[in-house]
Amino acid sequence: MCENHRKQLYCLYCKTCKRLVCPECIVVTHSMHNFDNLENTLRENIGLLSCVASDIQNNIINAYIQHEHTLDENIMDVQKEYDMLMKRISRQEEKLKILIEEESNKLRNNLTNERNRVVELITEERVHYYEKRIKLKLFKDKIENKILIENDLKDVIDTVNEFESMNKFHPKYIAHKEMMIDYKEGHITTQTINNLLGFTSPKKLDIRFSLLQSHPTDLSSIITIVTLAPNIAWFVDNISNTQSKMLQKIEIGENIRHIDEHVVSLSDIDVSPSGELFAAFTVEGCIKRLTSSGKFEMFYDCSPLILRGLHITKSGYFLIGVRECGIAFPITDRSSRQILIINNDKKLKKTLEFDPFGKRLFSVPLQITTNNNGDICVVDAVSMTEGRVIAVRELAEMIKWEYLGHKSVNSRKFPFNPDGIVCTKTGNIIVCEKETHTLHILSEFGAFIHCQNLKTSFGIRWPCSLTIDSTDLLWIGCSTAAIEPRNAKFHILKFNRI
Repeated sequence: MCENHRKQLYCLYCKTCKRLVCPECIVVTHSMHNFDNLENTLRENIGLLSCVASDIQNNIINAYIQHEHTLDENIMDVQKEYDMLMKRISRQEEKLKILIEEESNKLRNNLTNERNRVVELITEERVHYYEKRIKLKLFKDKIENKILIENDLKDVIDTVNEFESMNKFHPKYIAHKEMMIDYKEGHITTQTINNLLGFTSPKKLDIRFSLLQSHPTDLSSIITIVTLAPNIAWFVDNISNTQSKMLQKIEIGENIRHIDEHVVSLSDIDVSPSGELFAAFTVEGCIKRLTSSGKFEMFYDCSPLILRGLHITKSGYFLIGVRECGIAFPITDRSSRQILIINNDKKLKKTLEFDPFGKRLFSVPLQITTNNNGDICVVDAVSMTEGRVIAVRELAEMIKWEYLGHKSVNSRKFPFNPDGIVCTKTGNIIVCEKETHTLHILSEFGAFIHCQNLKTSFGIRWPCSLTIDSTDLLWIGCSTAAIEPRNAKFHILKFNRI
């Protein structure tokens, strides 16, 4: 029974929307769509689910197990590094304790020595006055017990003279004896402790780029680069103010030599594992192969859809980004934003458009590549001025991760608007952004790793296309300013740890 029209039974399967429909559904919302009967739909989907189950059993589960083992090893590596760093902190703490104890003992010894010196001086003074006090007491007793009683004139005169030769009875004023030493407390702050003990800080990844070559061209904007050899490449030029593109083959020697050239209307190119060049003809809506005679011949027809990105996998599958004719935005219910997967036999293997919950996977898939996990990585335009990078798992037909730029580069004034994309041998992803002159480096899981400002580092401006050649060098194709038409440059960089 139809969910939208309760009294109607399902009669067909809408291949456009991937939903069962009743007669009333067809009239109301699916009139221009493609359909299949229920029997074929059941048979095809049963076959698909069988393939899915087999793929899960034979490939995906093993991949997950391997990945789990890798993550377990990562945990062990992290624990080892943690233990090593903790030991280093403890050693530094012990060193600091010993030094503090030694310096504290020095301070205590200095203080003790000064105290002993002062006490010794005071004690000497005290003994002196004690002896004098005893002498005075004996003199007093002599006066009282003998002189005043006997009244002998000579003794009286002698005693008076003795008294006059003595100091006064009262002691002289004695200056206060004090220690000639003080203690000034050190200024203890977190910074001083950090300077002594050390501190933790985020690791700075040793990601380095070095510019090897820069070459000018007679093109206005190199929107695609494909290399055939370390010194041979195809460029696609976005000719200003026209629908046409300049497809140009060059060779790098002492000078840049033009080998081949075609003025065609295309959006992207790629090279098959056998070395053949294929091009996505935008308006014609088809993929064509460049023959050995220098002519383009039909390979796969996608019309009436407009072609955008093109990528050929190592196994020879074609990934084609398409959309419906007309303006790109806004996106409506009738919009078709897809990636077509074509096999070696020129047969449509799968159409990626919606996830299992009916949500669109793409807005406009401009650039396409694949990483080591087999994920389909896409530069997806979400408006005329903004974009994103997403990874889609083909079998699950779901977005695995999404990258929307980084706060160190992007803002409201400069929203993330990526252009070219390429995957490295390690599985990481490099994305170029023309407006900010930046390379964004992401992990295979879409995590931000690093941003490289090409303008400040190498004077490279407006990067809009990327490729990595067979010697693992990064080629960057650039655009030009409006006042500098047909002067686009391309650059070759060496990189490490990406």
